[in-house]
Amino acid sequence: MLSFGNKRKNTISWHFDFRLQDRLPDTKIIRTSFLVNLISFGICFLMLAMVGYHEIRIMSLKAEIRSANNDLEVGAKTNDALLKSIDRFRQHANSVDDLNRFFEQPIDVVRLLVSLSALRNEEVAFDVVRYTNEWNRRANREEFIVSIDGKGKSTEDIILFKANLLKIPLANGYNLDVIEDGNPVKEHRSGHFSFRIRLVVFLNKK
Repeated sequence: MLSFGNKRKNTISWHFDFRLQDRLPDTKIIRTSFLVNLISFGICFLMLAMVGYHEIRIMSLKAEIRSANNDLEVGAKTNDALLKSIDRFRQHANSVDDLNRFFEQPIDVVRLLVSLSALRNEEVAFDVVRYTNEWNRRANREEFIVSIDGKGKSTEDIILFKANLLKIPLANGYNLDVIEDGNPVKEHRSGHFSFRIRLVVFLNKK
């Protein structure tokens, strides 16, 4: 059957696209540049937040270190003051112990020191008088010793003074030895004789 109309041919329409895509406006609802800026801003904000946190943490640690150092200084000062107080206490305690031992001796030391002047004649003078107590290992006993350094006008004056020392009263059960350390030595300037005599008091073991 013949067709009176023109036959339609199947053809593909084509034309060259002259549009410049880079210059066309962005017709998207959310522009790509906005998303990029938002992400960049978020990253910067996160980095700033991290840096700020670390700075605050460092400041807090420095403050804690300063506080700890101050506490150490205060503690060191308190400790030094306490050590000084302990040292003073020990010194006073030692003095008290010395006094207790002093007054618990078998001889009346105060009376002895006062009476020494009465036991000498006018030609004998004292330079130094010392009192100590110590343990004599060889004799296995405790000894209470009075050492006298002095000068006499003559050796006879010194011998007389030495004899008078034997008259010192003692507590019951104690003995006295009068020991002269060396011979008297004559001094060229004064002409007097210097001497050293020790009084040794000890318990008589029967």
